[in-house]
Amino acid sequence: MILFFLKHVKVVAVLCLIVAALMIACTQVESVDGHSSAQSSKWSILIPEVDFGVLAENGWHWDCGTIAEGSPIRCQLPLRNKTANSVTISGIVKSCGCSEASIDRHEIAPDYSAVLTIVIDTHGRSGTLSVSVSVLGGKKEDLILPIVISGVVQRASILVADPERVDFGTVIVGQERSANIEVIRKAQLDTEVPRFETDQWIGSGGTTAQVLRQIERMNVDESGITMVSTLTVTLPCALQVGMFTDRVMMSANAGGKPIEVAVSVVAIISDGLHLSANSAFFDLMSVGTSATRRVSCHSDSGLSIIRVESDTDWCTAKIVSDELEPATQWIDVSVSPQRKGLHETTLRIIADDRNRAFPVTVFAQ
Repeated sequence: MILFFLKHVKVVAVLCLIVAALMIACTQVESVDGHSSAQSSKWSILIPEVDFGVLAENGWHWDCGTIAEGSPIRCQLPLRNKTANSVTISGIVKSCGCSEASIDRHEIAPDYSAVLTIVIDTHGRSGTLSVSVSVLGGKKEDLILPIVISGVVQRASILVADPERVDFGTVIVGQERSANIEVIRKAQLDTEVPRFETDQWIGSGGTTAQVLRQIERMNVDESGITMVSTLTVTLPCALQVGMFTDRVMMSANAGGKPIEVAVSVVAIISDGLHLSANSAFFDLMSVGTSATRRVSCHSDSGLSIIRVESDTDWCTAKIVSDELEPATQWIDVSVSPQRKGLHETTLRIIADDRNRAFPVTVFAQ
């Protein structure tokens, strides 16, 4: 009886082992991200086998830091196929013509790798660099996430102005105004420091930038050589009243290559006269009546109003001075319309050799 029972137990055990083996065979293969192959069978993903970079939703990012201009960026990334199916590579898409990308095999069997080589040319580039490379699969279900390589390209020799914008504020016509700025010349230890080939530059509006001291100070460290020069930026004297803007391009020679830096110049040019009103408006006057408006005029440049000219007989102006305030004058603007409607004219305020237009408007009924 016991022997009969043991035989049946052995049979049951064998059957259990067979069922377990069948279940294991039917078990779904788990992918690298912990999901089953049934869940991820829509995508065949090549996983970069790299020790650097940050995994993101849209791919892998490698920040290569600061790179000297002209130094190529070269990286080789093994791409391993972690799926149960072969992946065919149909092409490579690059975001920039400055990069070259190639792969050493176009058919990647399961658990095998292909090496993606990326080379980026940094000649003629400066500032932030970002290049993405996407490897395309032969089928639409072959998804290979893009790889992004970024960094900052630093020129071997650079020219920097500090500040890059000079604001002179309000300047009286004929008044001389200047300001000092610094121009910083930087170069790597194995390159030539940028050299000024002239000591003066002139902007299109007549602003000049003159070298005052070639070497104000100098510093040498592991990052390279830094020379600081002092320049004087001077406004031209013959300027018209209003807003003045100019741009001075300064250049230097860096190993046979010209490099430039621009300085913007801004100023408000004034004739020195400050009126309490920029125009006079007389509304709803009756024909044949008269009205007067007084406008004060203050000069901070020693100007005095000589006369006020008018081209019409219905608008006149009279200059009134105050001995207690010699810097302030008043202009009495008087109008006497002789017909209905809108009347417009412009008075000319003459102060020494300068003119100021003063519009006058009357509406008569």
